[in-house]
Amino acid sequence: LFARLPLFEYILAGLFVLFDVELIVVRGLTAPCGLLTGLLLYVFLANVARDWRLPLVAFCLWNIFPQAVLYHRFGFSYNLLQPLIVLILWGLYHHHNQRSRWGLLLAVVGVAIGTLSDIIMWSFIPIILLATLINNWRDGVWAVPLALLPLSIWVVSQLAAPPQAFLF
Repeated sequence: LFARLPLFEYILAGLFVLFDVELIVVRGLTAPCGLLTGLLLYVFLANVARDWRLPLVAFCLWNIFPQAVLYHRFGFSYNLLQPLIVLILWGLYHHHNQRSRWGLLLAVVGVAIGTLSDIIMWSFIPIILLATLINNWRDGVWAVPLALLPLSIWVVSQLAAPPQAFLF
C-alpha cells in the first residue's frame, strides 16, 4: 500500500523547512513521541492504579525495551500514533468508569488526529462506537462523526484537486 495519509509527512515537511533535511530531524520527531508515550503511560497508569510502582515499572520498561527504542529512531508514522493510543485508552477508561463525556471527547480527538496519520487508526472508530453503545448510545451521534471529521475534510480536499490521483 503506497498511499500515505498526510499528518506525519506534513509535520516532517514543516520541520524540514525549519531545519535541514537530515536524519536527525526525523529522529527529533519520532524519539520525543516515544518519550511522550512513556510519560503519558506513567500518568495514565498512576491515575488508574493509584499506586506508584506499576506506572514506574511500565515507564521504565517502555523506555528500555530494545524494540521500542529501535523503532523510535526510525522515521515511521506509527511513532505519532503511540501517544495518541495512550490518550484514547485513557479517555475510554474515564468514559466507561466515570461516564465522563470529557473522557470520550479525549478519545475521539485522539482518534480524529490519528486517522490523518495512519489507516490503522481507522480501526478505533468501531471501538468508539462500541464504547458509546455500552454507555450511552446518544453519545455516538456526535462522537463518531467528530472522529471522522478531519479525515472527511482531507478526503474532500483531495477530491477537489485532481480526483484521479487521489482515487488511484
